[in-house]
Amino acid sequence: MPGTVLERTVVEIEKLGPIHRPSRMTFGPRSLRLLYGPPGSGKTYTARLLYGIPLAPKAAAHSGDSCSTQWSWDKLVEAVFTEVYGADAPSLLRSARFTVSSGDVSLTLRDGRANARYNEATLREEYARHRPVVEEARATASELLEHSGQNSGVAELMEESKWLFLLSFLSRLYSSIIDYDFTGVQLCRAKEATETGILAAFEPANVVYAGHGRAFLLMMHNVLSAAPIKLGADARRILGYPPFRALYMPLLEIIEELLLSTRESLLASKLYKLDPVLEKLASTLLLQGDIGSAPERRGLVYKRQGVSVYLYSSPGAVTEVAVPLIALYRLARGGRLRGVLFVEEPEAQLHPQLQRAMAWLLLYLSGRGLTVISTTHSDFLAVEIKIAVRAARLGAKAVQRVLAETLGTRLGLDEADVLAKAVRAADTRLVVFDGEGFREEPVSVLEKGVPEITSVVEDQVHALEIIGELEDEQH
Repeated sequence: MPGTVLERTVVEIEKLGPIHRPSRMTFGPRSLRLLYGPPGSGKTYTARLLYGIPLAPKAAAHSGDSCSTQWSWDKLVEAVFTEVYGADAPSLLRSARFTVSSGDVSLTLRDGRANARYNEATLREEYARHRPVVEEARATASELLEHSGQNSGVAELMEESKWLFLLSFLSRLYSSIIDYDFTGVQLCRAKEATETGILAAFEPANVVYAGHGRAFLLMMHNVLSAAPIKLGADARRILGYPPFRALYMPLLEIIEELLLSTRESLLASKLYKLDPVLEKLASTLLLQGDIGSAPERRGLVYKRQGVSVYLYSSPGAVTEVAVPLIALYRLARGGRLRGVLFVEEPEAQLHPQLQRAMAWLLLYLSGRGLTVISTTHSDFLAVEIKIAVRAARLGAKAVQRVLAETLGTRLGLDEADVLAKAVRAADTRLVVFDGEGFREEPVSVLEKGVPEITSVVEDQVHALEIIGELEDEQH
């Protein structure tokens, strides 16, 4: 069945940016994949590719190259690369070789040419979820054509079956995790006809990329100060260029929702109140405060011990933690967490102790229903994943004691039990990048320690020994 824990999306990359050795990873519902390795090894290239593929319908609408009946796999993949890689897209596209597959559907790119494999009977299982979204687009397209004075028959250019197929294909490719929203239509001119057609825009409703929190919030503050609440044309133009449009616009829309809501704080929202363990991990361990809207609603503020400051000017650790926590606001659908959260370097600007806390949060989110794909350089984060998994195997009392004695957070036994069960439910793997490719490893690979952190500590000890010897010589 779609969406069961038995189903996996398989990612095989032969060439992408610095990756030039055939490599393989998998993910599915409740997966945590920690893309781990040195700088420049291809982690971000891989994460953005996986984030970009579900954006294909919206990316095609942004490209404006064709009407809805004229898209091809080549054009869709080209639009995806432009959306997530920006100016680097053409060179990456020419050399990239990859296949993403799940069951009997796959998308392959070889030297700039894309192909898809699928079973139509399998895709029909997905149609029921996406049909209402496509029907809404169809109705809006017909209304737009009618008001524009165009021949109503031209509405057939927006073929419902093709959009149902594409949305269902992409969702199935991602183990049926992804849902789609309809975001609008626009008139477009068919290339080889004088008729005016319809280009529909669909975007994944539960896929968010959270990264570079401080830079994002600084940009957002400037935008929101210029056009509070409702973004004007100038503000949208600032964010209208790839890859900023794909990476930042969804987060900005979430912030707009928060500012327009009547809620005074993020942690008072339904998502966190329904999940006291998540609220405690977010508030006590990571934020050590709360996030809310400023009185004049020109942006978000960080609240701690009765003092409020704009979020963008709060401590660096807070800004980095805030962005993935804000992203969860969109990923809670129907009272539960569902979708894919991409987190880029969650350890950025975090003290090692907070990096440890972030590991527990990522594991908890995955165990509670999210698919989490995170890039990282942090050995502290990786080692804490090992600690959390081993503690959870021992049960609630072990989790309770580890958090109390090493992270200073006290959970009740029932809360610790919920956390332990979530960590055990998470399908957790390390994807280790080495500069040529990557390999997927079970968490047990860390049982022997982390070579990178061991090497760094040994180098530091050796450096101190050298300095000590030289100081003795001088004396």
